Amino acid sequence: MKNKSAAIILLTGISITSATHAVEKPTDYHPLVSSINQILIESYVFPEIGPKYAARLDRCLKENCLAETTGDEQVAKKLSELLNSVHKDKHLNVFAPGQREKMTRRKMVKKSPGDANKNNASGIVKQEILEGNIGYLEINLFPGSPESIAATHEAMKKLKNTDAVIFDIRRHRGGSPENISEISNFLFQQPTHMVTTRSPYVNDGQPTPHMSEPNEFAKYFKDKPVYLLTSEKSGSAAEHFAMSMKATGRAILIGEKTGGYGHWGGIAQLDEGFSMFVPSGRTYHPVNKLGWEGIGITPDILIDGEKSLDSALERIRAHQ
Repeated sequence: MKNKSAAIILLTGISITSATHAVEKPTDYHPLVSSINQILIESYVFPEIGPKYAARLDRCLKENCLAETTGDEQVAKKLSELLNSVHKDKHLNVFAPGQREKMTRRKMVKKSPGDANKNNASGIVKQEILEGNIGYLEINLFPGSPESIAATHEAMKKLKNTDAVIFDIRRHRGGSPENISEISNFLFQQPTHMVTTRSPYVNDGQPTPHMSEPNEFAKYFKDKPVYLLTSEKSGSAAEHFAMSMKATGRAILIGEKTGGYGHWGGIAQLDEGFSMFVPSGRTYHPVNKLGWEGIGITPDILIDGEKSLDSALERIRAHQ
């Protein structure tokens, strides 16, 4: 395995440290750009692209391209635009001090208006048994914590005697593959290769299969119809789940094409309180090797996301 500054890499969590430099003038962006360049060269998912990013930012400094920016958020926006002009990556963004925290809170409110459970540490927003004995589970986050995995396990157990299951990830913003594994262990009767992940900085750069491992409750889900509701807001780990279900044929996907956040990684702390989401790996179909970065995952039934739940219910009830 290569020795990189990326000490820990998860689906949405990456711990990367960079040297902190004292900057006497707020308009001196050389230390900030230097920290960005170092991390991208050492940790970006495509090693050949990292130096290209760095060259573009260095040229920016030589051209004094940040001279007209006003405030940290404008600087972060400009740097993000420059990086994505070299090689577009939907996860790759620079954030001003405190900006990411504000954006996260705002997005959470917008995605689940009026929902008292939107900050639930389990990521599970709603669980119901609908008319016709149809299990419904709305999930907006895969936190990856032991507590969330235990909650996922309990939620799935409650669905064992239903006639069908609907997973709603239309407002799902990402997270950890651990929760996906927990769900999948109920849905498959045999160990199943769902998707493949790969990073130059993990497992010596070799592909890693994401497998399901059937548990004692999997027998209750044998032949149980499963539907997955998607939207353009379904991103990152939600798309990992969607691809797992689509690639194996275990669920029927209904709704809109997903967001197209196919490269996983995490937040790196930069100079002067700035931060950056650094994509360090990718996930893809186990057979055709294709991912969904920038293009999203097309559901089996492509319809308006707001109509997807009704569509799934109609299809299930028509076969009961």
